[in-house]
Amino acid sequence: MDDEKAAMFLSITGLNDVNTAKQFLEMANGNVDHAVSIYFEGGIGGSAPPPPADAENVRAPMNAFDDQIIENRSSDGKYFKL
Repeated sequence: MDDEKAAMFLSITGLNDVNTAKQFLEMANGNVDHAVSIYFEGGIGGSAPPPPADAENVRAPMNAFDDQIIENRSSDGKYFKL
């Protein structure tokens, strides 16, 4: 696996383990973007990567949440207040 791709994966995810980076890159057939997606979407990463140390005026990442969209119509199609 390409060491440059592993270094890119590590910088995006904030990990320090080259072997883990290489495992994710292998799962993603060498595609860094896909490897990062697998890492974060698989629940392994937990959250977004930390901001760069030199970043100023950067908002903290938003917490994850679940929403459910519901309709406010009765079975006869008329709307009602929730």
